[in-house]
Amino acid sequence: MAKDQKSLRVILRQNKNEDSKAYGKWYAELMDRETLSTRGLAKHISNHGSPFTEDTIIGVLAALSRCIPELISEGTGVKLDGLGQFYPSLETTGAEHPSNFSIQENVKGVHIRFLPDSSELDNMTSREFRDKCSLTIWGTVSTTGSTKTGNLKKTYHPYVEDNQGGQTQNP
Repeated sequence: MAKDQKSLRVILRQNKNEDSKAYGKWYAELMDRETLSTRGLAKHISNHGSPFTEDTIIGVLAALSRCIPELISEGTGVKLDGLGQFYPSLETTGAEHPSNFSIQENVKGVHIRFLPDSSELDNMTSREFRDKCSLTIWGTVSTTGSTKTGNLKKTYHPYVEDNQGGQTQNP
């Protein structure tokens, strides 16, 4: 990971589900950030001292994005050292007897799974990754709209420094 890392911005959301035992409690979630395109990732890699041009990196990433699903669909897992392993898994329902099992009826899905690298040098498991990240509480978020239609509007409320060096909610 980069030495001069930006912090992950954490926002706090209040549980407003009155039927929940956790009603009224505040929970952390990551603030929405941009998602890099393949070209953006290639440019980022190129800017980290790579001897390869952005176009060469795009070519490698394009081949990677074609080859990993192909290999996984053949049952071959792919491990990227320092990152983790991609592998196939099945979502199925049970049958009373092997003769009653039908691929069409019992196999509900085929998934690509990811298992972070957990070697000592490149441990990317969630607990180790947490220690490698810089987390900062940025503020709070509220949502308005309907969850049934999916039309939710997020409103972010940043914290600001008060005169005593503490944080207060920005109105």
